[in-house]
Amino acid sequence: MVLLLSVRVLHSDVQHGNVNILVGAIVLAAFSTWEKGWDLRSGLLFGVAAVLKVTPLLGLLYLARKGSVRGLVGVALGVFLCTWVIPALWLGWEINLQLSREWWHQMVGPYLAGAPLTIVQTEQINQSMLGVGARWLTDCIAIVARPPIHPSDTSIHLLSLSPEVFRWVHRVGCALVLLLLWRSIRPRMERGRSIVLGEAAMVALSMLILSERSWKQHYVLLPLALTFLTWTLDQDLLTPGLRRLGWTALAWVALLIGLSGDAVLGDRGADLAEAYGVWFWAAALLLGTLSALLRHRSRECEPLGSPRSP
Repeated sequence: MVLLLSVRVLHSDVQHGNVNILVGAIVLAAFSTWEKGWDLRSGLLFGVAAVLKVTPLLGLLYLARKGSVRGLVGVALGVFLCTWVIPALWLGWEINLQLSREWWHQMVGPYLAGAPLTIVQTEQINQSMLGVGARWLTDCIAIVARPPIHPSDTSIHLLSLSPEVFRWVHRVGCALVLLLLWRSIRPRMERGRSIVLGEAAMVALSMLILSERSWKQHYVLLPLALTFLTWTLDQDLLTPGLRRLGWTALAWVALLIGLSGDAVLGDRGADLAEAYGVWFWAAALLLGTLSALLRHRSRECEPLGSPRSP
């Protein structure tokens, strides 16, 4: 089931030659070292991943919730070494500083300054909360004209909010996701394998949802959530209500992901499905479901892979 629902994004990332699998591997290594009790190394890996992609900085929230000072120091050390020291030794201090400034002005500065959204953020391939929200709530281009499939630019907006109002709506949405993530993480130094896997999956889903740009191939961390969900459903640990919730979520995720394939709806239908955010809604559904399962699992704390309860 995990491979069936994940193979498209893994293949797409390899096909595009992106670094998302590498980033995902580093994030997974950070959680693995945390589970082994190596706080400083875990934070260091989160910092390294955050230099390649900003969203792994959610590791800061995770380690802060766990109360790991050594982990937080590790994040700062990883970011410092991989942003300033190592590239400067290779490129030179002046060139590295120039490139860092240009990155800031291109990626971070426009968002902080409230710059208008561009087609890169609103096009249907963007499956983040920002992209889906912009397509639903503002009068923007969702699908660029591509005759004969799309004779003209396509918009799917239900509302036409002003840029300022939409920015506040987006900020509230981000705050709600962060609050859910914070409340779902156990506030103690819990390192049980199943708990860490579930929390890692929630962090990974939050990274995808909160990112400014989450293409389909960015969903390479989706297997974490699917693994935790399918493993939990295979245990005799859930109440009937939670079991129904888990199976329902899994069915909906399979349906939503399937709708984005051109073999199901054709090229035009697949583009429209992505425009309405099927990948984002699948991630949001998984996030809510995993939160409910983690709250239940926190009372059980049975290690991953242990024998089933009689």
